Amino acid sequence: MNRGRFRRLLLIGLILAAAPAHAELAVIYDSGRTRPITDYLDRPESIHPNETPASLPSPAELFSQVLPIRTPEMTPGEVAPTMVSLPYLSRPLFLIGSDDFSKRWLAQYRDRLRKLQAVGMLIQADSAADLERIRTLAGDLKILPASGSELARHLNLLHYPVLISSTRIEQ
Repeated sequence: MNRGRFRRLLLIGLILAAAPAHAELAVIYDSGRTRPITDYLDRPESIHPNETPASLPSPAELFSQVLPIRTPEMTPGEVAPTMVSLPYLSRPLFLIGSDDFSKRWLAQYRDRLRKLQAVGMLIQADSAADLERIRTLAGDLKILPASGSELARHLNLLHYPVLISSTRIEQ
């Protein structure tokens, strides 16, 4: 993956992480040949904007579909501070696992991460219970479960937990 594409993907990910959960829809382009989404659904009933289908999965059920989360390029361990230039990174990003070392690090630095408005990525978890423990420990910090393989390769990261800002990689 080239550097420009990686930057765009990282920026899009950070924007999505910061976006409100219930944003209004906006039409960006309409060719005049728009069709209702119900034409593409397997079920015959229509969806009404003010109705909530009873079959919607809970957030825990949705996240359990991405489990287990693996980042084979990285393991828990010490990270030496490194200066970097990531001007496209508008908010600090931290990578953690569900291991004991990551949990202790998160508990120790949670207030600092909150002040920095950092967004977290849970890059190693085996179960929904792991995800829930990290979310509980994180409090109001945003934690997104996702593999960190691309970041690890792009930034030459070997260990987590790690805090990545526009100027520094540190633990």
